[in-house]
Amino acid sequence: PTLFRSEEAATAAFVREAETYYRKVVDHSPTGKLALIDFLGRHQRVDEALDLIEKSWDEFPAVTVAAASVRLLSREVPVAANFKRVEKGLLAALEKEPQSVGLIVALAEFRDLQGRNDEAIRLYRKVLERNNHHVVALNNLSFLLTFKKNSSAEPLQLLNRALELAGEETELLDTRAIIYLALGRAQDAVTDMEEVVADSPTAVHRFHLARAYAKAGQQAAAVEQLQKAHELGLTSKQLHRLERKTFAELNASLK
Repeated sequence: PTLFRSEEAATAAFVREAETYYRKVVDHSPTGKLALIDFLGRHQRVDEALDLIEKSWDEFPAVTVAAASVRLLSREVPVAANFKRVEKGLLAALEKEPQSVGLIVALAEFRDLQGRNDEAIRLYRKVLERNNHHVVALNNLSFLLTFKKNSSAEPLQLLNRALELAGEETELLDTRAIIYLALGRAQDAVTDMEEVVADSPTAVHRFHLARAYAKAGQQAAAVEQLQKAHELGLTSKQLHRLERKTFAELNASLK
């Protein structure tokens, strides 16, 4: 216990020192404010971060502030008041720049965080009407469509178009593996996720590989990957909300 308290105190001291440097950067560089917002968000000081965001809309490009806002909310358990503050800024920015694809993407991501799937899907389709080469919209739309009932071949078509545009990016392969699992193509999902984990062995990626192994009937490999994901600190909060039920089910089945 004494050692734990010492480590805890040391960590708190480092955090305080880091904040001091972040605030010094703000004094010398305007973009330092965005770094400070991210820092505060990582340390669950959301109200302070939102205060800075609300003062930033007139200082930085709206797309930059919108992205910082969505990133901040993606780290926390949804709080209605915080979502309302961010929504107000996003809608005001879009009113000024209604043609901004970047702002529409940010609003789509925001609606996704709210659980308003159909509206997020509509917004991603709107983005693709204006720019059918938008890789983020292709990836995110394909992911959301995968979880809709009676999902057709469209998610895989969209994702493969993103891969053609961007190459075999890790996150795109990760999404394709999830689509393969929904289509019952477990071995294809294993192939993609083994490549993803070899390149980026994060807790979430290992969880997806565990899912693929379990669906492919490779139980020992699934248990190993799920254990490694837990060792890396995986919690349901790190997963997209549409995957959290699967997380609980996989933990139960491989217990």
